Amino acid sequence: MTIKDILQEIKRIRQHLHRIAEKSGDEAQTAAYVVEELKKCEPTLILTAIGGHGVAAQFSSGTAGRHVVIRCELDALPIQEVNTFTHKSKTDGVSHKCGHDGHMSILLGVAKYLNQNHQKKGKVSLLFQPAEENGLGAKAMISSGKLNELGPIDKFYSLHNLPGHEKDRIYCRAGVFTPHVISYDVRLFGKESHAAEPENGINPALAMAEITQALSNLQQTDKQKKEYKLIVPVFSKLGQLWYGISAGYGELGFTMRTWDTGVLRALQAQVESAVKEIASAHKLRCETRFFEEFYSVNNNADCAADVENAAKKLGLKFEAMKNPVSWGEDFGLFTDLYPGAMFGLGSGMNIPALHNPDYDFPDDIAGAGIAMFVDLIERGV
Repeated sequence: MTIKDILQEIKRIRQHLHRIAEKSGDEAQTAAYVVEELKKCEPTLILTAIGGHGVAAQFSSGTAGRHVVIRCELDALPIQEVNTFTHKSKTDGVSHKCGHDGHMSILLGVAKYLNQNHQKKGKVSLLFQPAEENGLGAKAMISSGKLNELGPIDKFYSLHNLPGHEKDRIYCRAGVFTPHVISYDVRLFGKESHAAEPENGINPALAMAEITQALSNLQQTDKQKKEYKLIVPVFSKLGQLWYGISAGYGELGFTMRTWDTGVLRALQAQVESAVKEIASAHKLRCETRFFEEFYSVNNNADCAADVENAAKKLGLKFEAMKNPVSWGEDFGLFTDLYPGAMFGLGSGMNIPALHNPDYDFPDDIAGAGIAMFVDLIERGV
């Protein structure tokens, strides 16, 4: 069986996964469907409930060799789909707008290929990760201890589709592939008063403006520099829509991202100091928290070279990326633990961007994704 032979079935699988989209942590139906498809491929081992709804399937040759792991994601996003095609999401307010349905179908394509084309040595594990979008899934899978049942891991790979990039072109780089990202929440508690007598209360509005400006001043937005630091306001709330009341409560939300973990930790300390100083100056009680952390994906040089060599062997165009991509990705903890690499798969120039309500994974790039992983497996084991 060739990869071409299974592409129609992979398209059917992908579109079904799109219909049953589930958000992070709620992927029970998706995981169950994945398990049923994996069983048809007769793996040596299937593990379920790994750090939530995570699934792993292992194909062992029975002969000594290295262990290659390929990973994808199970979850969708809390976005209402606006597409009207027949495979649109059946889940109100939830849809696959990052392409994880496509990534899963690619791994199931690899499983079908391995079922018909047994490797001669080593073993391969296919990992279906839950809760990627909120940065909790990789940590939960690792903390569960269940990955140890797969045995020592030699190489670890993943891909992500890239809208706005040439279809089927492979993008990779050694070193940082995605930044270290963390979310930050600030809650400011003052005192409500009559809007005609604001001097009798403590309104957080000016402090919120000062905090936003102070954090903006801490940025270094040149992506060419190691000290790259981006802080983006994503949420704000002040008081209530009642014009006779001067607000007594305010809330701000930010995301922060850097290429380097050390730079991020220093930035966190600077941010906390600035926020607390401003809150104190305005006589506001302040509560802050950091959450939803995505560790930087750091591509092992040898694994990144394998990606380049695989692309060239398959006749796919390859581009060595000058800079990392700017979005966070919950694959970084895996590359901290194991030699690995993530690469980009171009999904077309004129399609909606990731996380857009009209995005849909293009089925015609699945073949290149499957071929890349098959080649990486064959050179890895």
